[in-house]
Amino acid sequence: MKHIPNIANEESLKALHRAKKRSMEWGEFSHGPDGHELRLNKAREQKGMCGYCECLLTDEGITEFKKEGHLDHFYPRNKGVEAKPQLQYDWDNLILSCTNNDSCGKYKDSDHHNILPSQIINPRHENPRDYITFVIDEEGRGIEGWKHVTAVARESLGEDMRRRAQNTIDALNLNSMRLRVRRKNALVVEVGDVDAYEEQLASCSSEDEIDEIRKWLLEYENSLEEKEFSSTLLSYAHSKWGEIT
Repeated sequence: MKHIPNIANEESLKALHRAKKRSMEWGEFSHGPDGHELRLNKAREQKGMCGYCECLLTDEGITEFKKEGHLDHFYPRNKGVEAKPQLQYDWDNLILSCTNNDSCGKYKDSDHHNILPSQIINPRHENPRDYITFVIDEEGRGIEGWKHVTAVARESLGEDMRRRAQNTIDALNLNSMRLRVRRKNALVVEVGDVDAYEEQLASCSSEDEIDEIRKWLLEYENSLEEKEFSSTLLSYAHSKWGEIT
C-alpha cells in the first residue's frame, strides 16, 4: 500500500459531474462506458495497481485490464455510520481496488470487521509506507525457508499511529494468506538483484564509487516502483542499504 498522487483526468471529472447532476444510479454509471473509462484513468493514476494491496490490474501500457477493477468509495456511498452519499461521484473518494472478496475494497465494506474508514490510512492523503512495513516469515535458512511476507506496523510509531496502521491491515485484510504468499513470490524474483547491489555497495572503497552505486540504486528503486507489491520490494531493499535520498 502506497501513497496515490492526485492525477485527476479531465474527461472522467466531467463524466462524474454529469452523473451527479443527473442523479444517476451508481450501478448504471459504473457499468457503463464512462465507468470503464474511469477505471482506466484511475489505473493510470495508480500505475496499474490496486490502490490497497498493489497487485497488478492492467497490462504494461495500462490500456487494458487483466481483470476489471472495483471502484471503491473510501467513504461508503450508503452503508455505515460514516457513509457519505455526497461523495459518490467525487474523484478524490474513489480508489481502484482489485475485485478479491478476501481483501482490499470489497473486504473493507464487508461485515468481517467494525473498523471505520476514518480509523484507517487513506492512501490518497497519507503515505501508508510511513505506517506499514513488511517482514519475511521464515521456516528455515535462505530463500528456500521463506514462507510468507507479512504486513506489520512500524515499530517506531507511537501508540495512535500503530493503531491506525493495524486497523488498516485488518480492515483491508492485507495479511490474507493469498497476499502473504504472492508478496513472497514477488520478492523471490528480485532478491538476487537486491543482494547483488548490497554486495557492490559494501565493496566500494571510495566516496566516488559509493556515489556511483547510489545512482544505480536509485534507478533500480524507481524500476521497483513500477512492479506489483512494490512496497514489499522496497521494504526489503531498504533493509539492505537504507533509503536513497
